[in-house]
Amino acid sequence: MASAWPGDAARLPRLIRHGAESRKRKSNAQIWGVRFVATQHSTLERLSPLAALGFTGDMFL
Repeated sequence: MASAWPGDAARLPRLIRHGAESRKRKSNAQIWGVRFVATQHSTLERLSPLAALGFTGDMFL
């Protein structure tokens, strides 16, 4: 595929890598946010019917 701009072909791998890293950072932040909320509300989680069925906060990502 021919690029419209000469530098685009050289930049593409870096742009793709940067996109993947930012997505990974975002998903890590979401996971840690869920874990933090789950530890903050662990008593609520134990009392909830979903917790009784074995669901955890990580399943709702």
